[in-house]
Amino acid sequence: MVVLWILALLALIATLFIKDVRTDASLARNLLEQTEAQALAEAGLALAVAGLSTQYERGGLRADGTVYEYKLGAGQLRFAIYDEGGKIDLNAAPSELIAAHLAGAGGLSEPESVALADAIVDFRDPDDLRRLQGAEAADYRAEGSLYRPKNLPFETVDELGAVLGMTEELFRAVVDGFTVHSGQRRPQWVVAVPSLRAWLPESLKPDSSTEPEHSPALPVTVLALGPTPRRSGLRVYGVHAEGLSDGGGRFAIDSTIRIPKNGGAHQVLEWAIARSVLFPTGSPSEDAGDTAADAQRP
Repeated sequence: MVVLWILALLALIATLFIKDVRTDASLARNLLEQTEAQALAEAGLALAVAGLSTQYERGGLRADGTVYEYKLGAGQLRFAIYDEGGKIDLNAAPSELIAAHLAGAGGLSEPESVALADAIVDFRDPDDLRRLQGAEAADYRAEGSLYRPKNLPFETVDELGAVLGMTEELFRAVVDGFTVHSGQRRPQWVVAVPSLRAWLPESLKPDSSTEPEHSPALPVTVLALGPTPRRSGLRVYGVHAEGLSDGGGRFAIDSTIRIPKNGGAHQVLEWAIARSVLFPTGSPSEDAGDTAADAQRP
């Protein structure tokens, strides 16, 4: 009996040891896949910077949300670029333009969008004077919010989530149309991001005299695509890059970069781990080509 108990105990110890080894191996494999996916995403960001450092008519990349896709080894990367000059600046835009975006992209009613736009302006302005439908510190306390108005300019678009009345669902719907890097009262319509082009009424479009002109070097085949190949003079771009390893590891980066006009190293203004949206399902396709510019970011 003693021998049987000893054998049973040894079997239990061996089983637990094997289980721990398998768990450790699984964790190591997941870490490896995640590391590979991160390297692929960072490679996508580097490719975006290289493409933006070259003029479009000389082979540079589009900054209109076109999705570029590459295969590296058994992994895959995708990235999309957006011109920050084609977005609404949270620190400079008038409240009516902010309200129009909240209604057009976020689906709010007119009273709801006007009230939230006032709260956004109250969040950034330097005083404690409440706009007609806005919100100051007392309103945040009354609603039990953990946040308070900064009374300073927005430093990142993510701070929009702290504004009273902003929900996570609404934030996801409108965030792509906002920036804090343009300093413009209105976005440049010629490079406006798709989420703005879908709803922006004629009355809110910038005056055409402020828009960059067509480059005479652009071929007719490019001009036929419309204004999207152009870039604004701001030279600040948002890049969403994702990597997908062969084993299913995923990693996504949202970065905002400034490209120098006369060469030199680019400047990273923002960098953050992001949600994966360019690889909604599945794993790297077997027939993916070197590049694919026919898909749009969801």
